[in-house]
Amino acid sequence: MTAAKRTYSVKDGRDQVRHLLPAFRRALEQLDGYRYNAAFVGKIDGMDAASPRDEETAIYLLQTLESDTTRDERISELLAAGWQEVTAANADHWLANRPASVIVASAGNWIEIDAGRLVIGPGGDVTGVLPKGKRTHGVQVHHYVGHAPARVIVKPRQP
Repeated sequence: MTAAKRTYSVKDGRDQVRHLLPAFRRALEQLDGYRYNAAFVGKIDGMDAASPRDEETAIYLLQTLESDTTRDERISELLAAGWQEVTAANADHWLANRPASVIVASAGNWIEIDAGRLVIGPGGDVTGVLPKGKRTHGVQVHHYVGHAPARVIVKPRQP
């Protein structure tokens, strides 16, 4: 008796493919160049999709999960090295005490701005980062659908 094939849906979230992440990363190591979803078809061990469409959906979910997981791993390393995450609870502190450096990390983007100035929205969340001495041409903090929310971390100035 064969096991039932799986169906995958974006609306059901990325937890349905989390167990496939190690196999996806192994397949990713074998790729050269851009990571088109089609390059992963038939190459992820343990994926038993019910249809080609289900396999494409699972690959899309794995792409976003891998991107966010890699970002979070990098942020964890920086937090361990003394960087701090900016939240609505501590944003006012970082307005008054400009950090040495700011990183905006979202959906595959990783932007570092030396001595950046935080722009805080009405809810206390960071909505942007301006380069030192600039009033425009900063980085907007985007929250992309299908990805974990953007994260902003800062490196405190040394006394």
